[in-house]
Amino acid sequence: MKIIITGAYAIGTHLARLLSRNHEDITLIDPDPDRLARIGSDYDLLTMVAEPDSIQALTDAGVGHTDLFIAVTPDQSLNLNCCILAKALGAHKTVARIDRAEYIEDDKRELFVRLGVDELIYPEVLAARDINNGLKMSWVRQRWDVHNGALILLGIKLREGCEILNRPLRELCGAQDPYHVVAVKRGPDTIIPGGNDVLQLYDLAYFMTTRQFIPYIRKIVGKEQYACLMTCRRKRQPVMLPCAPHSPGLLLRMHPKITTPTSHSLQKLCRFPLTMSCICRSALWTEHLSAQITPESCRKQNP
Repeated sequence: MKIIITGAYAIGTHLARLLSRNHEDITLIDPDPDRLARIGSDYDLLTMVAEPDSIQALTDAGVGHTDLFIAVTPDQSLNLNCCILAKALGAHKTVARIDRAEYIEDDKRELFVRLGVDELIYPEVLAARDINNGLKMSWVRQRWDVHNGALILLGIKLREGCEILNRPLRELCGAQDPYHVVAVKRGPDTIIPGGNDVLQLYDLAYFMTTRQFIPYIRKIVGKEQYACLMTCRRKRQPVMLPCAPHSPGLLLRMHPKITTPTSHSLQKLCRFPLTMSCICRSALWTEHLSAQITPESCRKQNP
C-alpha cells in the first residue's frame, strides 16, 4: 500500500514509523528538513522536503496512485486543502486532522466527502472516548469498536498476573481461539507480531476480539481485580464496583433480596457478564468464578 503523510510533527512521525514497520510504501512530506531528520535512518520510508500543498510536490510524490493520503500538520486549513488537492490529483482515500468540533457532525460529513476529504480526525474527541472507555473498563488502556461494535480492539498493559507471558503467539492465537494479538507496544517500538513473537512483562498488547469474549480476555491478562463501571438495571444508574471486601455489602444494600451472591444472580444485575471477581466476598469466590470464565462459557452466555 502506498501512503503519503504530510506533517513531520508528533502524529505524522509516529504514523510514518509505525506504518513503515509493516513494510508499507511510506512518503513523509514536510518543509522543515530538521523535523524530517529527527525520524532517523532506521525506518524504511522516503522523506521529501516540500510544502505539503504544492501541486508539483504532490505529483512528484506519486499522489496520483496513492492508496491513502494523511494530512496531520498543526494547521487545520492546510490539512483540508492538502486533502482536497490530493483527491483531485487521484488519491484513493484522504484523511485530515482538524481542530473544529462542528466538522465531525453527521450532517457535515457528506460536505467534506464531496470536497475530497474522506475522513476527519479530531484529537479531542478521540481523547474523550479514551477517557469514557477508561471509566467503563479501568483495566483497559485503550478501546476501539470496529465495524459498529462487531469487533473490539483492546489495548492492555501486561503485568505480573498475566497468564500468557513468554509464550509464542502461535500457541495462543490459533484459528479456534477467540482473540488475536494484532500489535504490541514495547518501550518506544511498535511491533506487528508474528507467530514466533512472545508477549513480555509491561508490554502494551492490542487484542482483537468480539464483545462476548471480553471477560475471557480480562481473565487471561490477570485484570480481574480492577474495578469496572457497571449499570444497575434496577435503578438504571452506573455503579463503580471495586475489588474490596465491602463490595458484596454494597450490592446487597442496593438489592436486599439477594442473600447469596452467585454468578447467575450477579449477572442479572450487571451490564458485563461473567466479570464477577470485583464483587466477590473472598479470594475463594474470585478463584471459583474466574475458573468458570472460558471461551465456551462466554459463547453460552452471549450466543
